[in-house]
Amino acid sequence: MIFSFNKNITEDISIDGVLGANYMNHKYHFMYLSASELTVPNLYTITNVRGNASSSMTDREYESNSVFGSANFSYKHWLFLDFTARNDWSSTLPEDNWSYFYPSVGGSFIFTNAFGLESDILSYGKIRAGWAQVGNATSPYQLLATYGASSDPFNGVAQYYYSRTLPPIGLEPEKTATMELGVNLKFLNNRFGIDATYYDKVTKNQILAVDIAPSSGFNSMLLNAGEIENKGIELLLTGDILKSKSGLNWNMTINWAKNDNKVNELYGDLESYQISSSWGGLTIEARPGEEFGVIRAAGYVRDDAGNIVVGEDGLPMATPDPIEIGCITPDWTGGIRNSF
Repeated sequence: MIFSFNKNITEDISIDGVLGANYMNHKYHFMYLSASELTVPNLYTITNVRGNASSSMTDREYESNSVFGSANFSYKHWLFLDFTARNDWSSTLPEDNWSYFYPSVGGSFIFTNAFGLESDILSYGKIRAGWAQVGNATSPYQLLATYGASSDPFNGVAQYYYSRTLPPIGLEPEKTATMELGVNLKFLNNRFGIDATYYDKVTKNQILAVDIAPSSGFNSMLLNAGEIENKGIELLLTGDILKSKSGLNWNMTINWAKNDNKVNELYGDLESYQISSSWGGLTIEARPGEEFGVIRAAGYVRDDAGNIVVGEDGLPMATPDPIEIGCITPDWTGGIRNSF
């Protein structure tokens, strides 16, 4: 349900916006049955299975309610202010925390229009700034431990196992706050353009399943375990390289971005959170004070001159403890696109 409005307060000032509400009931049903052999080839029915069939079934359901609104102000079509607000209620969070609010505010100023600066060289100029916060809940059935059925029955009886993830206590929604500054410039009658942006984004109360001592009877516990920060710059250059009356046109777009991320903190005295792992002891981790996604594995033992030390078996010697060998995030990203 959405209500919209649009009003010219004066000749120079206008306002428009929306008010709305949303109800969502999400249901997921999945059923799976497979067998290694069929009695009659290419007859895919349950009764045609030879031997024991393996099966699986999953049912999930959750609800969320939302109210939201936005308002946009314009002054002489060169000054703009935008406000939004939203509140969600999610059934996947504890009752004390299932409501979470997140707003945003932004503004832009077209200085070429305001000061009459349009020329053959500078066609358009705008500066913009904004701040926004976004909330996020978790998947359903995380607040209480549940039972799961094993696909391998014992004497024809299905085996059930208790969850190995300890339910959270006082789980809170994730929240991401972003600050952004930018400028848009166009030159030579809009033939060439520059779009530059600086941003700083901080995500708090990340919901993670953190490893705990197996002696507790569980392998992990779901909790608000981390804070991660991403900041960087993005550049976009556009240009009409060729504009021909004959109909042949060439447009080029160049983009470049650099993102620096950092794990500000983890839960309590947690020194690392393992994101993934692979053969040979290789792990991808998040550690406080380091980049997100640091890759650690056994390295080569080296002497004081930096040479690899070779053992008596003729093979390079490995370090006794894993060392940092890289990171999953690139130093920068970019691309060039041409349209003809």
